[in-house]
Amino acid sequence: MASCQQQPITASSPVSDISPLPTDASNTTSSPESSAEFVSKQKAAQIFFEAYKAGDRNSALQVATEEAANSLRWNPSAGTNPTLKLSGEDFIYYEGGGIKLSFEGDEQQGYKIVDAQAIAD
Repeated sequence: MASCQQQPITASSPVSDISPLPTDASNTTSSPESSAEFVSKQKAAQIFFEAYKAGDRNSALQVATEEAANSLRWNPSAGTNPTLKLSGEDFIYYEGGGIKLSFEGDEQQGYKIVDAQAIAD
């Protein structure tokens, strides 16, 4: 195996001999919110509902705050309940109760679920 010899870089070294420094992605100034796609209330509710049915709390966090996700029990067998359905854009119905979704946001920035309140019949 041939050995690679590195030559010292001097002020007179051609630019092509200088390797670029590695970039550090943590130094970027954009926030996750600035690159997030717009989410309507209906789409946020649908994503949250599908995540709830699957017992997938992490997927729900795409469209909900930690506080909203923490307010519910995440059970993977919840989706087997035949009465579980999304009713409108702000209510998950199941026999015996439901979950009322509250949103923050607007038409320009999109919406996020900030509260998920369990309600018993």
